[in-house]
Amino acid sequence: MLPIRSRGPRRGLSLLGFPTSVRPGFPLFLVLIGLLYPFPLGAWVAACLAVFTVVHELGHAVVARTFGCEARISLDFMVAYATFSPAPGLTRARRAAIATAGPASQMVLAAGIILLAGASPFSSSDISASDALTAVWWTGIALGAVNLIPLVPLDGGAVMTMLLDSLFPGRGAAIMLRASVVITATVLGWMIVTGTSGLLVFFVFLLWLQWRTLRGQRMLAVAASRAVTEPTGIAPVDAVAAEQILGAAGAAAAMSYCRRAFSQCPSSEVAVAAAQAACALGDREAALRWVAAAVNLSFDGLDTLARLNSAGGFGDLRTDPRYATLIDGLGN
Repeated sequence: MLPIRSRGPRRGLSLLGFPTSVRPGFPLFLVLIGLLYPFPLGAWVAACLAVFTVVHELGHAVVARTFGCEARISLDFMVAYATFSPAPGLTRARRAAIATAGPASQMVLAAGIILLAGASPFSSSDISASDALTAVWWTGIALGAVNLIPLVPLDGGAVMTMLLDSLFPGRGAAIMLRASVVITATVLGWMIVTGTSGLLVFFVFLLWLQWRTLRGQRMLAVAASRAVTEPTGIAPVDAVAAEQILGAAGAAAAMSYCRRAFSQCPSSEVAVAAAQAACALGDREAALRWVAAAVNLSFDGLDTLARLNSAGGFGDLRTDPRYATLIDGLGN
């Protein structure tokens, strides 16, 4: 069995036990937002946006941890997200709960603050009475509601993806992404024709994110289909190609491919695919060795944990105490 790499303690910010990265783009974004409005409204909007963004992502992370998932938080320019490793057996309903927990958390907190101030979150006159209440309402309640719009990559899009996946197993994400591109482009076209500019920048940014995701998926799929005959040495491409071979040509062919790909470029992605092939061959010891290799070569523990947790065909491998020992601490 390959030894497990010693990781040592991780340094950095931690919020409620969740590793949190704050990139320079996040404070820069807050400064720019603050400058868009006159003082003191701009300062209130920037401060509230910072608070509700963190609360939003903590909402995702806390519910994910409740369901046995490891999670971390990232804050960047115009985007923030909580990444979690899906625990084995995580249901669509629980995934939907994780998705809605973010906007629900910030909306409930914002409504509570407004009520404590003696105002009503449903009264426009109350909300506009002060810069602070205006900022709380827009950054807490309004943005939370926007996040529930059923479009990728918004939280509402994640919930709709779960619903579509229950109707079209394994195809929900692809259907939702393509539908989101069409809907967002249509809304943008309508805004341009009618001269509506309120959320124009938001929908432009949304369409760009959707297009980038769709383009990346297509490029990976095309590259993997070309790599099924010979590994490329590019780990993500070879891992997808190995999964395609496993489904089309069988476990033996997939294992042979993984060995060649791993010799060219040892990587956690290919090691996970090899572990799947070993499980399909009924070789638990080999599967555990490949899992150990995936852990040892992991540059992103949470991503590797997510790959292992979502890998199909592991069967009762996850019940082996040695497996639990191998993956212990990956998401920390």
